[in-house]
Amino acid sequence: MTWNPTTIRSLMVAYGDTQEAFAQRLGCSFPTVSRWLNGHTVPSPAYCRQLDDLLAERQRQLAEQPTPDPGAISPLPASPQALSPAPGSDVDGSTTDRGDVI
Repeated sequence: MTWNPTTIRSLMVAYGDTQEAFAQRLGCSFPTVSRWLNGHTVPSPAYCRQLDDLLAERQRQLAEQPTPDPGAISPLPASPQALSPAPGSDVDGSTTDRGDVI
């Protein structure tokens, strides 16, 4: 794998890490990760191996996740209007235009 700012950031985001958390995961400093992400430096061969290992670990994690049952997923509303508040209600649906409490 070629590690550049885009690929490093993608892996960091895949783990849901901040730069600080990603640095801790790799055992390096925050400024080091920041320099990689800004393109000022590139990871050393040792860190490239660690990044390769993290990528392989994340791929294993994703492969082990069960595939969701399509029948268990509730369908989206047929139209955007189905998501709109009812006429005469506030955004939270609590009152009418006349101020009556529902």
